[in-house]
Amino acid sequence: MNVTEILRMNYDCWYNLKQKTRLSTSISINPRKLFDNTIRCINNLNQKLGYRGLPDIEYQNYNLINHHIDYSWEHYDHDELKKETQKGFREIDLNLTNYAGVRNLKKVEELLHMGADPYIDPEGNSESEVLNILSADESYHFIEYINCYEIVYNNQDMVMYRGKLYEMLGELWATASSAAIYEKIKNFGTEHLKY
Repeated sequence: MNVTEILRMNYDCWYNLKQKTRLSTSISINPRKLFDNTIRCINNLNQKLGYRGLPDIEYQNYNLINHHIDYSWEHYDHDELKKETQKGFREIDLNLTNYAGVRNLKKVEELLHMGADPYIDPEGNSESEVLNILSADESYHFIEYINCYEIVYNNQDMVMYRGKLYEMLGELWATASSAAIYEKIKNFGTEHLKY
């Protein structure tokens, strides 16, 4: 993992919160400041090293970085795929959930272009099973990520708790990968309206 990938994860993690100046769970954390600092780092890399923005990260390459969950599993194994297709669900739609679960952004985009429908839920619990899973993962891991910070209350600064660097990186990965794929799926239709 290199610095541009970590910056990309930080960008994806804070993107949806970039307008907030504090979190309800922690008044010491300023999402706008964290996002703006990420942008400054990106701009410095672009200026000093000739980079052009940040490329998409291949999140699936780092599935083992988060120790909480094995992200190499498939939500629908072979037998479950067969069972759900017999109920009338399309395999391409079910595979969208599988590839989102293992954080394979390229495959998710490919399936969306092929016509995969993210707005299915074989269990009938939500409008979109895949978006529900990603949203729940993002929320859970974001809280775990925030818990990796240590708040110094005497001056209300936030510092990284050095004893949790690896855990923090794993939670950043899980939060950012969930958020990036969620946004890609959610905005897929609107992206295509522009062309």
